[in-house]
Amino acid sequence: MKSRSTPALAWLAAIALSSVTSAEIASPTQGFLGLGHQMPEAGNYQDIKQTSDYAPFSPSDSDLGVQEVLTPYPGRSPVVVDFSTAIYRTDNAPSASAAYRSYNSPPTATDEPAWMWLCRGSVAWRPRLAGGWFGDFALYQDIVRFDNSAAFDFENTGITIGTVKFIPQLDDLLVFGRYEYQRVTTGSIADSDYWAQRIRLGAQKTIFARPRHELTFGADAAFDLTAKPSQLETNEYALSTSYRYFFTNNLYSLATWRLAKFDFDDGRRDWTNVGSLELVWQFTKEARASVSLFYGNNDSNTDPGLNDYESWSGGIGAGVTFLF
Repeated sequence: MKSRSTPALAWLAAIALSSVTSAEIASPTQGFLGLGHQMPEAGNYQDIKQTSDYAPFSPSDSDLGVQEVLTPYPGRSPVVVDFSTAIYRTDNAPSASAAYRSYNSPPTATDEPAWMWLCRGSVAWRPRLAGGWFGDFALYQDIVRFDNSAAFDFENTGITIGTVKFIPQLDDLLVFGRYEYQRVTTGSIADSDYWAQRIRLGAQKTIFARPRHELTFGADAAFDLTAKPSQLETNEYALSTSYRYFFTNNLYSLATWRLAKFDFDDGRRDWTNVGSLELVWQFTKEARASVSLFYGNNDSNTDPGLNDYESWSGGIGAGVTFLF
């Protein structure tokens, strides 16, 4: 049986459909529709690495393994512009009435299936700083619409300002820290239904990278500085993993999983699991298409199951990425 209707913001953290990164296909563990969960999954900072210290990944190096060849630094910090769109079918869309119920009010309806359209635009700049550090600056905008009039349409805006560093002494462990501002509106850009400012710290490690395989683990923690509504101010602690398998040079599958714990200031505790399986066709250097399946569930200590949910979503998407 499906969960009862949940507040819209809780649902947004469950349906993971988009990525803040340049050339990566939409991934639930990367985006959570921008709700502050933009952790650097495998490949998010690959453009930093490839434009600075390393030769591009070459699947033809099977005899020698993955080679890291030093190349001259071109002296240019790329600006990455990405546009993507997708159509998904979800079995548990957020109800419009849930968006306006108070934090502790009881659920009044069961969420319904719906078709969902997602459009995202983002721009990122990752300049080289000093001592192996890179800047990480990004701006993104999401628009989400449902065909069901009872569902909850919304817009999501985000800004991130941070730094990234690869540590060669620890086998290229990636560490990062950033400030995040995020704002959700429901039809009126002037009036926000939710906004938050937070600090996020984390690390990511590629466990192995072979001509056809790539396995990555990550951990991050986020601490809200302010939030509106104030009841949603929280600390988050998360673990994630992703596995990529290349069938050919331009066709690969991507499996991801993320487990997160949310500690709210008022004593509420949520455990969220999100997973995905995607098939990505990078048919040109700039353009891609994908088929995706997402699963999410949330287990909360609030009564009477107000913030519990389970959802499946799947569909197709496409996107383009440009470097300047």
